[in-house]
Amino acid sequence: MKLEPGSIATPYMLSESEVKTSDYPSYIGQYSDFTATASTDPTKYAPWTVFKGIDGNNGRGIVSSEQKYQVTTTPAKPVDPWENSVWKTTQPTTTSTNKYLWSITRTTFNLAPLTQDIVEQKAVYGDKGTDGDPGKIVSDTEPTTRFKGLTWKYSGTADLTASDGTVIKPNTEYYYNGTHWMINFLSANNIDANSITAEKINGTDLEVKNGKFTDGVIETSWKNGTVAGSTNIENDHLIITRTDSSVNTTNSIGLDSTQGLIMVYTENSTGRTISVGTNFQGMSLTDSTGISASISPAGVKLSSDVNWTQIGNIGGRRAEWKRENNRVTMNIHGGNGDGFPVITSGGTLLGILPTNARPPSDISMPATAQGAGATAQISINSTGEVRCYRWGRDSVYFGAYISYYVE
Repeated sequence: MKLEPGSIATPYMLSESEVKTSDYPSYIGQYSDFTATASTDPTKYAPWTVFKGIDGNNGRGIVSSEQKYQVTTTPAKPVDPWENSVWKTTQPTTTSTNKYLWSITRTTFNLAPLTQDIVEQKAVYGDKGTDGDPGKIVSDTEPTTRFKGLTWKYSGTADLTASDGTVIKPNTEYYYNGTHWMINFLSANNIDANSITAEKINGTDLEVKNGKFTDGVIETSWKNGTVAGSTNIENDHLIITRTDSSVNTTNSIGLDSTQGLIMVYTENSTGRTISVGTNFQGMSLTDSTGISASISPAGVKLSSDVNWTQIGNIGGRRAEWKRENNRVTMNIHGGNGDGFPVITSGGTLLGILPTNARPPSDISMPATAQGAGATAQISINSTGEVRCYRWGRDSVYFGAYISYYVE
């Protein structure tokens, strides 16, 4: 027993062996004033707030986990309870009949509810797929089932005409491209043919008529009437030379990835040369007679320039030319209407250019002809005649976009 005088009891705490959670202070209050001694009046500390609650209940924990399995014929989720014998402790194997594998997992807890069962689908049996297309057929008859990508090695001993008209050679492998048989593999020491068309030819040294391909260097020579020339490609540069003995002139063009592009025109009888070059610094034009010009990013415009002008009586801007500095550009695109004539192999005159648009000598350049096997050419002579040629079939369809230099 403890006796204490006065009306205010001194706060105290039970010993550790006696104390309970409810004996600990549960509320806290705060106040402030200018007195050094703290007040014992509880009303000054209002409002009081709870800072410690009562102890909670013990948590619910997992005691154990078990799993069973069953298979079914339908994808419907099983509703059988854990105790039902359809659930097996050993995982069964799915079949084409019992396609669906299920599991039931029972979790046991230390507090109620004591168990929880979860059913899940684990796997589905896959049916056998259809057979794929055959990759390669070896036979002495044409395969009756054909599809793009099929390869067929003909094992026969005599030529065979296939359904698409292709003549199949003995002991040769063919590839079907969806419409026709193509040779897929051919092993031979020598091949003698009038024409070979191929997407890719591999070889270290390939010689052809008027040309040679060796170690990345391509050299060719060609001749057409009075015109002859050569082409050389090596590393990152290209050189093409063309000489016309009928006018005793030589044209050459050189292209290099660092030096740029240069074209040279030479009059062999007089030694006069006209060259034009372009690279990342600009463009230059030099005439051995003393005339020269250059074009920089600032640009050049001369009084001799002429805007797009119609050639002859052809309308619709189907045939026109323009002059910028001493360069003439010609744009021709034939078609029905606007007075565009039929182009023939004998040459069709479109019109005559004025003096300031005429080349110093006759020039001929390739042009575009619509139609299989058709070729075309455009010629401008020093008198200004613009003539178009088309081989393969006479037609109004003709196209050319060319440039040349005038004096």
